[in-house]
Amino acid sequence: YMAGHASFVSQILQMARKETGGPLFREKTITVTSLGGGPGSELLGLVDYLENSDEPVSKVVYWVLEKEPAWEHLTQAVCHWANKKVAVELHFISLDVSDTEACSQSFLTGDDLVIMSFFISEVCETKDGAAVRASLKHLLGTMSNKALLLYNDSNAYSFYSFFNYRVNSVKGFNQFLEFQGELNVPSPKFIGTIEEYMELTGKCPKISSNALAKVL
Repeated sequence: YMAGHASFVSQILQMARKETGGPLFREKTITVTSLGGGPGSELLGLVDYLENSDEPVSKVVYWVLEKEPAWEHLTQAVCHWANKKVAVELHFISLDVSDTEACSQSFLTGDDLVIMSFFISEVCETKDGAAVRASLKHLLGTMSNKALLLYNDSNAYSFYSFFNYRVNSVKGFNQFLEFQGELNVPSPKFIGTIEEYMELTGKCPKISSNALAKVL
């Protein structure tokens, strides 16, 4: 999933850049948080966008709030290999959004961008739904009114309606981009380890998604 999800994030940011008619960011250093940042696909997509745009950004302070701490080593590896034109300072925090007490100690106040990529579909139907809703309301409520919120997930009503309710519970969000349709990885070429894995398992990486994406 990682290469596909990274490509989708990059494409959505490109759409948002086209919609605004100017850079999405103003500073050379930006702060970004990925909720459920997993193996670093959102980071890879963000860096790809920044390195192929006219954004002024040369450094990203990147926070990952992720339940599974075992992903940290892979996110660090992505950080290492992604650093070309854009430097990345990584902060990986193990956080379960069903833990309202722990989430109440987390804040997105200084962020320029918050990313939820295939995150809502993981948490919206858990048995701790009330706690998840409360945690997300708190986290979204701490965002600056200048920050961007990027949502991308499978095009399922249960997912995006859950997201819409959480956003509507917090005042101040204005949506300026919505994409509903097929997202594809452009001209994928699989070599090296991935090619060997495909031969061994008969499985292909995810290269398309029937998606619904929003930027607010």
